[in-house]
Amino acid sequence: MNNAPNIEPEFALAGGCQGPARVHRRRQRPKPSSTLLGLLVATVGRWTLALSFLCLAPLQPPALAAKLTPETLRAWDTYIHTAQSSLETRAQNESAFLCMDDDRECANRVRQGETIVKGNGPSSIPGGMIHDWSGAIFIPRVSLRDVLQIVQDYDRYMLYYPPEVLNSSTLGGTGEYHRSSMRWLKKVLFVTAVFDTEHSSRYVALDANRMYSIDRTTLVQEVENYGRGDERKLPAGTGHGYLWHVYTISRYEQRDGGVYLEMRVIGLTRDVPASVRWLVNPIIGRLPRELLRTTLTQTRDAVLTLAPTQKGLQSSDHPAPQPTDAHPRLTPAAMRRR
Repeated sequence: MNNAPNIEPEFALAGGCQGPARVHRRRQRPKPSSTLLGLLVATVGRWTLALSFLCLAPLQPPALAAKLTPETLRAWDTYIHTAQSSLETRAQNESAFLCMDDDRECANRVRQGETIVKGNGPSSIPGGMIHDWSGAIFIPRVSLRDVLQIVQDYDRYMLYYPPEVLNSSTLGGTGEYHRSSMRWLKKVLFVTAVFDTEHSSRYVALDANRMYSIDRTTLVQEVENYGRGDERKLPAGTGHGYLWHVYTISRYEQRDGGVYLEMRVIGLTRDVPASVRWLVNPIIGRLPRELLRTTLTQTRDAVLTLAPTQKGLQSSDHPAPQPTDAHPRLTPAAMRRR
């Protein structure tokens, strides 16, 4: 686990998109039956033990209780402030607005339809862990406006992002500011985590083809005993500690006959006792990566299915947002379908 959080992991990891180099050695090939059986036993055993800990943690003595402390929150705020400063610096770079532009191979793979997801794994802060993951996709034959029509359509998120999003709604906001709420679920084996969240979002148009948005949770409440008669919402900052805060940065750029979408998702969770980190951290690290990959893919699917440009219209019929001279960061109103 990293003790010093990496503030800008986006497509800047060692080895770029390629990952660690493989070392080829000649070795005797084991019998297929024993290999598959051993892999199955090892995988199921590790996941079951890790998830058993996560599931039973809130039932254990106070040493394993999860509660968001002021010290943890201060460390989180510092991390987010640095991430936002990095975003604003990159937004001024017209030649490399997207992080993948720093790695030509990554850009080519995304352009060819691959979903790229990168991250450094969890980083420790006092009383918690920060998970920082980034991903990118390319959506061909659509306009920036087409993409905004989906990502700002909060009332239909449960249709675009099943089965994780159970319910969603628009709470208010106009222009560049939006407020929304969601109930979402994540299930792994026998562990089911359900959360009610409220979000504040801001969309910033840099020019006709480039935009970024910032979405932050303003309220996260774990739902205890979901689906049962004694279901209830726990106070914010309590519960299992699966999730305390989420901060999402999205970048959009219309070019190359479509729209590139990059997302950086930063999450705050409880810490894991040192005695079981070796067991639990691989699971904790995997879940955000898979969730981000799924979100990017489902966004692309929704845009390609519903975008007017996919139904015979030209992108010029739905022009991208234009900044004003007085306020270059003005965004268009939310394009929600009724």
